[in-house]
Amino acid sequence: AAAHAALALFDVDAAGLDRLDRAVLEALCRRFGGGPVGLSTLAVAVGEEMLRDGHYFEAIQQIEPTLQQARGALRVRARRAIARACLRNPKWAKRAEAHLLDALQEDPARVEAHLLLGDIYGQGGLRSRALSAYRRALDLQPHNRQAQRELARLEGAEAPPRVSGTLLGFLKKR
Repeated sequence: AAAHAALALFDVDAAGLDRLDRAVLEALCRRFGGGPVGLSTLAVAVGEEMLRDGHYFEAIQQIEPTLQQARGALRVRARRAIARACLRNPKWAKRAEAHLLDALQEDPARVEAHLLLGDIYGQGGLRSRALSAYRRALDLQPHNRQAQRELARLEGAEAPPRVSGTLLGFLKKR
């Protein structure tokens, strides 16, 4: 009974597999038809599964080590996944932004990265940056509903008056 309780505590099933083991096997079988697949590709796929299951920190830990080996589309995919995981923690918005900017430097045509940047900037009160990110997404994908909706929302809202950094802001501080 104590052994079963210990295994349950560590989420080990009757076959002796833990959550990571199951995620690797599931990704290998479901996404890659049983193989062959490179280790970096498998690591990113497992991290994406963890992200979908709501295990954000584990997803970051799974994917980050692959960034050094991954190239091209896989590296961009890994950066986007890490950014999505980072966005689950408001304190990591800058980290998410950095990953997205790096991904866009490698592949500027990634609509999802522009949309996520728009979300980050919008939540951070950076209206003009958010507008720019959503417009870029629409340039790449003219019928993207999320970009259309967010642009309409931001353009419909009156721009907040800038106080700090202006003469009026300087005078109000005095």
